[in-house]
Amino acid sequence: MRHLAMKEIPIDQRPYDKFEAMGVHALTEVELLAILLRSGDQTKNSLELAREVLELPEVNGVGGLMNVSYHNLVAIRGIGKVKATQLLSMAELVRRILNCKNEGMKQAYSDPDSIASLYQADLAYCPVEQVWLTCLDTKNHLLAREMLSQGTVNSTMISPREIYLSAIKHGAVGIVLVHNHPSGDCTPSKEDIDLTLRTLEAGKNLGLQLLDHIIIGGNAFYSLKEHGVFK
Repeated sequence: MRHLAMKEIPIDQRPYDKFEAMGVHALTEVELLAILLRSGDQTKNSLELAREVLELPEVNGVGGLMNVSYHNLVAIRGIGKVKATQLLSMAELVRRILNCKNEGMKQAYSDPDSIASLYQADLAYCPVEQVWLTCLDTKNHLLAREMLSQGTVNSTMISPREIYLSAIKHGAVGIVLVHNHPSGDCTPSKEDIDLTLRTLEAGKNLGLQLLDHIIIGGNAFYSLKEHGVFK
């Protein structure tokens, strides 16, 4: 089947014309990506190419662009080294903007929503499990974030000893553990609950408080404290 060239698409459906007529907020995710891609090739226009990128299994929507691989991008016909580099650079720039915005704010990270927002850009679509330590001062201001462990697609290894050695190094008074479930299901496992309770108990002997343990899965998160796993 012959594909439609961009000039053959109705003018109100062309991304550039729609942008000029209605503004950037009117554009769909496919249209925004098509503008970044600029062109397709002989077999597809930029809209079709953008749709193919967003339908990659590891992407499955615009959020997954944060973790798409260079190898899988260049495997798509119509995306060469330049387009792949531009897309990955755009994703990394968005990640840094989000992290800079969060870390630059002198706010109190005293609720699950604010903590989750610190990690959503990095962990929402991360393909492997990572465990992060969030170190807070007496007013719950952020002192440091540190990745403690990175595992396979469904497991990682960490101990309370490692957690508190890092917390002491950063001068923390309170800590929050954060990790992701690459499956997208943020329900805690038996191992997650066990690590939480062991860390809570170990902290009592050191005068350090585990404030929460948050699991991120896709755009959702689960607070073990909020759900009564510990007080």
